[in-house]
Amino acid sequence: MLTELFSQLQMLNVLMVSAPLSGVQQQTTDDVVKAVTSVLLISACLLPILMAVFGAIAMRFLGWFTSPREAQADEVVYAEPTLPPGVHLPASTIWPAALAFGLMGLLFAIPLEAWLEVIAALVGIALTAVGLIGWIVLAVREARAHGS
Repeated sequence: MLTELFSQLQMLNVLMVSAPLSGVQQQTTDDVVKAVTSVLLISACLLPILMAVFGAIAMRFLGWFTSPREAQADEVVYAEPTLPPGVHLPASTIWPAALAFGLMGLLFAIPLEAWLEVIAALVGIALTAVGLIGWIVLAVREARAHGS
């Protein structure tokens, strides 16, 4: 009985290898390259986000254990650092990140299929434009405020 089952499995294996099924579409090299590129781009996009989230959680967790419970009497308090006259640092802003996410969206659109590619490209273009315009407007406002 076992030999009969084994011979049937061998026959089935020969049929599967020698004759492809009629309804199954064979993958081409371009499909495989596109799939691998998609996986790599998605990984490249998601990995920094995951690292930032887990890093923030780890820093918060470590902060709970390393923060002093009460003020110490011998604690040294330093004065707030000041910049020399004429030196100006730009304000914190979200615009460089918006620009980066827009460019990432444009790169992400490359391996996608027809309508997804168009949607991802449009979102990438919109984010890139918003980030670039916002950053330029902020820089012009700061330059006017400081008389440069």
